[in-house]
Amino acid sequence: MQSDRFGPYRIEAPLGRGGAGEVYRALDTEHDRVVALRLLPQALTADAGYRERLHSAAALAAALDEPHVVPVHRSGEIEGRLFLDTRLVAGRDLAAVLAEEGPMDPARAVALVGQTARALDAASAGGVVHPGPLPSDVVLSGSGDDEFVHLTGLGLPAEPGRPADGRGHVRALAGLLVACLTGRSADAAAAGPAAAPADLPPGLEEVVRRGLSDDPGEGFATCGELAAAAEDALRDAAPGPGRAGWLPLVLGALAVVAVLAVVLVLLLGGGDDDEAGTEGPTTTAPVTRTPSTPPEDLAEEALRRVIPLNFTNVECDTGEPTPDGAVAVLGCGSAQNQPGPEDSMFFLYTDQATADAAFLADMERNGLAPLPEGAQCPGTQGHGVYTLDDGERGGRFACWIDEDNNAIWAWTQDDLPVEGLVVIVDGGTFGLDVLNTWWNAQELSEFVPH
Repeated sequence: MQSDRFGPYRIEAPLGRGGAGEVYRALDTEHDRVVALRLLPQALTADAGYRERLHSAAALAAALDEPHVVPVHRSGEIEGRLFLDTRLVAGRDLAAVLAEEGPMDPARAVALVGQTARALDAASAGGVVHPGPLPSDVVLSGSGDDEFVHLTGLGLPAEPGRPADGRGHVRALAGLLVACLTGRSADAAAAGPAAAPADLPPGLEEVVRRGLSDDPGEGFATCGELAAAAEDALRDAAPGPGRAGWLPLVLGALAVVAVLAVVLVLLLGGGDDDEAGTEGPTTTAPVTRTPSTPPEDLAEEALRRVIPLNFTNVECDTGEPTPDGAVAVLGCGSAQNQPGPEDSMFFLYTDQATADAAFLADMERNGLAPLPEGAQCPGTQGHGVYTLDDGERGGRFACWIDEDNNAIWAWTQDDLPVEGLVVIVDGGTFGLDVLNTWWNAQELSEFVPH
């Protein structure tokens, strides 16, 4: 651009240029916020059909509420130029990462694909068709276990005739997996199953082939299915360490949870995801003071069998399954050991990837950043990973004080698809210290079978 002004926007710096126009860092002076401003090619302004599709796609994308989707603020036309205004995300796009670092470790690739899958499935559910995505549409922030995917490009119209049922998203995601694993272009999405490289890690080649398939009976119905299959293939190829002495005790119950999750989706489908808020963190589901469902509710029974022993599980109240994938929720009140948690909630997911993604999404919604290197909770609020006495990673944890001065501690456990959340009401900094001491007493806070 020649001028540093575009309507209410003050152009600050160019960010990129491509077939979909020019992208700038800009200050929206009407809303006093820095945004990513995309100016579409001038020739498209005269295309009435494209203009209509742009406004429709942008409106649908703006309604999405998924942490991995970069929010769309608005679209329009100024001075004869179509534009799209989205949140500005700090990070590097996947194309630049692959160009600089080359092929990714399979575990990292599968983790990033899993996060991207959540964004794409949310788009499909909201009637939004992504015109890609390509590696340049995936922006990465954080590092290591805290690496986070931000999907850009939603709000731009896809090519007319592209399937709106998510099949295009599945194929594109398979292409992204190829790009991550090989460091090569994601054009495999257009080439079909034959483009699946033969040098992929064991098991993942079949996942890619199915993901690129045009046959509805062979391919994956959703991006989440592809991501889950990739995680299974990775786990089968290299089983990770775990507490082998006691984990088999609950595997039977957890295996049934995966089947039960499908039933729950059918039973609960159509329910309102935007339930009334409750005090404390935004991720907790409302707890009802009604008797728990009969013993056939295996998901709840599986969760009751592993909640920390410091809680009297017979006094736990049943909560509703949550939109982020928890198939069982229990509110268990205060811990038996005091000083300690005054309230608690526990969540069971169908698999570890879902639990991990839900935890990171919770952190995003609560505005929590990864803990800086060397920083520790509760001295610094944020989230990170913890290790066990043997040096192995144990899971994720977070500590923070919310706007009501409630002290909150949350954690996951890598050997079970679970999440715990404990609170001291109006506890402030002192409450975080209490929760830190309580949580570090492993016999009080560990998820174990009983």
